[in-house]
Amino acid sequence: MLRDLSTYGIKFFNIIAAFVVTLLLARSGGPAVLGSYALVIQTVQLLTVVAVFGMDQILIREVASRIRTSEFGEAAAHVRAHLRFVWPIVAGVVAISAIATFAFTNFGHPLADTATLLVACGFLVINAVYILGLALMRSLGNQLRAQIFDGLHSWPLAILLGVAVLAGWHPNSAEALLLASLCLMATVGIMVVMLLRAVRRWGPPSSIPVASGFGVGAPFMAISLLIAFSNWWPLFLVGVAGSVADAGQLRIAFQLAMPITVILATTSTFLAPAMAGDFRLGRKDLVRDRFRRAALQALVISAPLVLPLLIWPEIILRTLFGAEFAAGADSLRAIVAGQALVMVIGGPSGAILIMAGSERLSLWFTVGSALLLLILSALLLPRCGAFGMALAFAISEVGRAIAIRTTAERLMK
Repeated sequence: MLRDLSTYGIKFFNIIAAFVVTLLLARSGGPAVLGSYALVIQTVQLLTVVAVFGMDQILIREVASRIRTSEFGEAAAHVRAHLRFVWPIVAGVVAISAIATFAFTNFGHPLADTATLLVACGFLVINAVYILGLALMRSLGNQLRAQIFDGLHSWPLAILLGVAVLAGWHPNSAEALLLASLCLMATVGIMVVMLLRAVRRWGPPSSIPVASGFGVGAPFMAISLLIAFSNWWPLFLVGVAGSVADAGQLRIAFQLAMPITVILATTSTFLAPAMAGDFRLGRKDLVRDRFRRAALQALVISAPLVLPLLIWPEIILRTLFGAEFAAGADSLRAIVAGQALVMVIGGPSGAILIMAGSERLSLWFTVGSALLLLILSALLLPRCGAFGMALAFAISEVGRAIAIRTTAERLMK
C-alpha cells in the first residue's frame, strides 16, 4: 500500500510541474501562445505513437513476464529484437514530419509557425527514446523509479520558464518547445545510463525466435494511436474551426482534468507488469485481487479532485489563469464529469486486456470510441462550440470504458 501511494505521490509531484508550465505559458503568452504550444505537443505525442509502433507495450509484456520467471536471456533477446525493429520506423516518421513541416508552411498553416514545427521534429526523436526507456524501466519491476522519470523533465522546464518570466522574457511557442526538448534530452540521458547498467546484468541474449515487430506491434500501435488521436482531435478541430486561442482554453480544461486521468493511467501502469506475470502463471485470482484493490484505491484518491472542478469551474479558471480563460468553464465541467464516470465504470481494466493478450479486442473498442468522437464532434461542435467538443470527448470515453470493463470481467473469470 505504501509503495502504491508513493507511486501516486511521485506522479502528482510531476503533474504539479506540468501544471506550472501551463500556468506560466498562459499568463505570459495568453491563449494564443499556449494554444500553439499545446497543439504541437499533442501532435508530437500522436506521431510518437506511430514511431514506437507499440514496442513500448510489447517490452512491458514480454520483458516483465520473463523477468518474473527468471528467463533473463529471453528478456534480453526481446529487448534487442524490438529496439532494432523500431529505430528505422522512428527515422521514417521524423523524415515525413520534416517534409510535412515545409508543406504546412507553404500552405500558410495557421496553427504553428515554421520554427515551432522544426523544433517539434527534434522533440519527436527525443520523445520516442523517452517512451521506450520508460517502458523498459517499468518492465524491470521498479515502479517507483519509473514514476520518478515519468514527467520529471517538467520540473527543470517549469524552473526555466519561471526564471524567464521573472526576467521579463516571454517565450513564444517555439522557444518554449526548445526548452522542453533540452529538459527532456537531459532526462533521457540519465535514463539510458541506468538502463544500460541494468540490462547488462542479464547476460547475453538467448537465441530464441522473436515474433515480427509488425505483427505484434500493430494492434498496440493502433490502440495507442487512436487514444492519442482522441486527445489530439478536440484541440485540432477547435483550433481550426475557431482559433488557437479557443484551443488554448480547451487545453486548460484538459490540463485541470489531467490528475484524474493520470490516476487511472498510473494505476494501469504499475499493475501491468505484475498482471503479465500473473497471466503467464495462470493466476487469474491474483489478477482479480490486484484489479479490485487498485480500482478502489484509484477511486478514493480521485474523489477529492472531482468535486471542486464540477462545482466551481469558472472561479478556478478565472483565479488561476485569468478572465479570458473563464469561458471554458462548461468544457471543463464536461471533461471532468466524463473522466469521473470512466474512473467509476472502467477503472484500470484496460491493463487486463493488454496483458492477457486480448489487445485486438481493445483495438476494436478504441476504434468504436474514435468513430463515436468523430460523429459527435461533427454534430455538437457547430452547435455548441468548444463545449460541444468537450461533451463529444467525454461521451466517447465513457462508451469505451463500458466495453472494456465488460470484457475484462470475462477475462478474470
